Amino acid sequence: MDWPASLWQEALALRSALARDLREICGEDFSEALTPDAAGLAAGQQAVNRHPAWPEWGELLAGSGEVLLVAPECGGELLTLSLLAIAQGSRLLGSSPAAIHIGGSKARTAAWLAQAGLPVVPTLPLHVMPPSKARGGWVLKPDDGAGALGVRRITTQSAAFAAGPGHGAAIQPAAQPLATESLPQVLQPWVDGPSGSLFVFSHGQQVRLLASSTQHVEWHNDDARLVGLEVNAPLLPWSDARALARRVAGCLPGLCGFWGLDFVCTAAGPLILEVNPRPTSTYPALRESLGWNPARLLAGLSAPAEGSVPGNPIRLGFG
Repeated sequence: MDWPASLWQEALALRSALARDLREICGEDFSEALTPDAAGLAAGQQAVNRHPAWPEWGELLAGSGEVLLVAPECGGELLTLSLLAIAQGSRLLGSSPAAIHIGGSKARTAAWLAQAGLPVVPTLPLHVMPPSKARGGWVLKPDDGAGALGVRRITTQSAAFAAGPGHGAAIQPAAQPLATESLPQVLQPWVDGPSGSLFVFSHGQQVRLLASSTQHVEWHNDDARLVGLEVNAPLLPWSDARALARRVAGCLPGLCGFWGLDFVCTAAGPLILEVNPRPTSTYPALRESLGWNPARLLAGLSAPAEGSVPGNPIRLGFG
């Protein structure tokens, strides 16, 4: 995936923070496999090629009893790795393939949540965009994109098709990483209001809200870029945020481990933009905000009781 440097930095920070916290708990039982984008390898790290070298990943997963995958939804990477892990007998410390299949598509997520009565931003395939523009225009984005990559604001139908030449393209196993322009595109009406995110841990019937954060998004020439997060600087009352997380977990089967959701805050309440069935960019600030190692939850170890208020606010910048 041809990502900008800021998005690579965000992904590397997430992976590094998770590895640090898991290594503290697991000690010598912990091993880390990286794609070659990493700048050098440290002790206990192993380089593994990106897809389509799935047999190499399968061999590695075969020797792992438990697996936490840090991968994007783009091009089906997270879903394929999860299926490989299960096929090799590993236990996932994350969401099930079914949850990844739904959460990995903005259109499927919106349809699934709307059917359950949850408040969502309408999400349409590009080819069904109404001729008349929505109030404030539209937001065009890859159906399974990561972060704000490829997110654009447009005002007319002709602009939408000009901005998304690859709409409707089928995802095929690729010899080279897919560019966002080759992925199916979706449209969401522009909604005024600040955007936020929730970071959640789920296991069985346990649903625990760990962070409710404010997102900082910049628009330049109608292209979006996530430039920072105010982790645990919530837009919603904590009780409302926790109730929203529990509603999503209750209607989307298989959400497990760390996951997140993005929303826009309107005068009528939050509208869900997407669900990320994986750890999100909030994680690098989580330990400092909470004051304890959140990977204890993945390992089934004791952790402080769930609070009625958020942790300390921490700012993350993404370049």
